[in-house]
Amino acid sequence: MQSLRGQKAKENFIKEHSNIRVLAFVVLLNGDTRKNQCGGELTHKYYHFSAVCNKTGKEEIFFLGYDCGKQLLNLLNISADSIKLFNPLTQTNNKIISKKNTNGSVSDKIKFTPLGNELFNLTNLICIGLRFKRTKIIDDINSQLYKNKDKDPPAYLFKSINTILQQYQTTIQEITDKLKCNNPNLKDFNFAKSREYLKNYFAAKGIIDEIICI
Repeated sequence: MQSLRGQKAKENFIKEHSNIRVLAFVVLLNGDTRKNQCGGELTHKYYHFSAVCNKTGKEEIFFLGYDCGKQLLNLLNISADSIKLFNPLTQTNNKIISKKNTNGSVSDKIKFTPLGNELFNLTNLICIGLRFKRTKIIDDINSQLYKNKDKDPPAYLFKSINTILQQYQTTIQEITDKLKCNNPNLKDFNFAKSREYLKNYFAAKGIIDEIICI
């Protein structure tokens, strides 16, 4: 994939690609080395994107640092304030991060329901912990989550998360345990509401042998 450094490179990329989506806006964790498509490696905060190449029809997944990512968002007419930052670190690290580049306090005010917040945490942890080859499920989850922030997400979205974890033969607990190896200040996430919600969904569908990986 070509470099996206500079406005002209970004404009050409937009012409040559469709369905450009933001999968996540995340604080970079220790041990998580990723290439910055604007050059070098990522530091501090970064955007996780997906796009479809018009010529080949193939999906491309790439990462941009904060400044470069925000420039691409501006060219796409997407407000950076509409994307909530996922910071999985405890308050001690938050104070350090807050001194770095930020998209301001507006996105910090984006609030979901308790279940919605768990889904937000789940999708972001999966984006950090797994190396995706296809992202449509995450695209769809994000779209519905942000469109209906004041409502509980439908249970089938949690089923989609569960399916992803099953496909990668892992659990969300295993993902967070691995992340904690290099990041002891990772928050202790609680997904009890999500598990209960999913159990009730399976029970209503008459599904009794489904393994819950959340």
